[in-house]
Amino acid sequence: MTNAGYRKIKILIASPGDVEKERDIAEDVIKQWNIAHGEREHLSLEAIRWESHGAPEMGDRVQGILNKQIVDQCDCAIGIFWTRIGTATGVAPGGAVEEIERLREMGKPVMMYFSDAPIPRKMVDLEQLKKLDDYRESLLSHALVWQYETVEEFHKELSKHLALQVPKWFCNTDEQNKSTISATTAQPDSIADLHRYQATLMRQLGNITLTGSPALEHFATKLSETFVSLSLSGSVRSETRFCKGVEPCELMSDLQSKTPEQVMSIVFQQHPLLLVIGDPGSGKTTLLKHYALSCLDEQRYRD
Repeated sequence: MTNAGYRKIKILIASPGDVEKERDIAEDVIKQWNIAHGEREHLSLEAIRWESHGAPEMGDRVQGILNKQIVDQCDCAIGIFWTRIGTATGVAPGGAVEEIERLREMGKPVMMYFSDAPIPRKMVDLEQLKKLDDYRESLLSHALVWQYETVEEFHKELSKHLALQVPKWFCNTDEQNKSTISATTAQPDSIADLHRYQATLMRQLGNITLTGSPALEHFATKLSETFVSLSLSGSVRSETRFCKGVEPCELMSDLQSKTPEQVMSIVFQQHPLLLVIGDPGSGKTTLLKHYALSCLDEQRYRD
């Protein structure tokens, strides 16, 4: 298979050092996916491992360097755990956990696997097991994790899951077909690139991280499931020279009790810029993400 003209997808294999066999299997499964599906899907998957893609560097903590060198460049991840969570990084209880949570917060997909194989007595570390159990438990409320008992089972399940998930995450077949029908004069590669870019934006903007008290773990959730539409009322706080041609009272009355989408529509009919101001933590970024997702939604965009 030639990689010319194929989109490369970098898959991070994130795990502590006690699942070396599974790490090798994951790399083999990724290579097998390329042989079986790459030509049809016009994708080339690449397994990313710190030992093969990392390089010596100074100037930051070890995990920080790895994040910049390899983690941030990845499109998705496979997380694998058995008896250990790893060594604390100062940010997370283990390097693999920091990598996984970093990608999740960027809106990138992650598949999580936990081995239920018997643990040899000499490998038992109660502190590591407790931290791993706590992390696994924290995922159950907002993620589907997978269990396996043998490396053969892991190979079988990962092969099946990659075949299911990769096209759904990165191919966007339905969107490309719509584009081909509605814009026959456009270049196919440009259409595919546009929809991949839009899909990436929707994944990254569509997820937010909620934080609570110090006693609560932060967790990611979908913006569409948590955003509460606002009823905005307008007020004029700028000098009249910034509202040329529009009477302050007229502008104020137009913005009374409008939804965010209505405010955006009214403002951009008369002004090239919408400025959102507010105190820290008041929801400015969340509102702007909502606006961006509204523009990416075809139905909302037409409205």
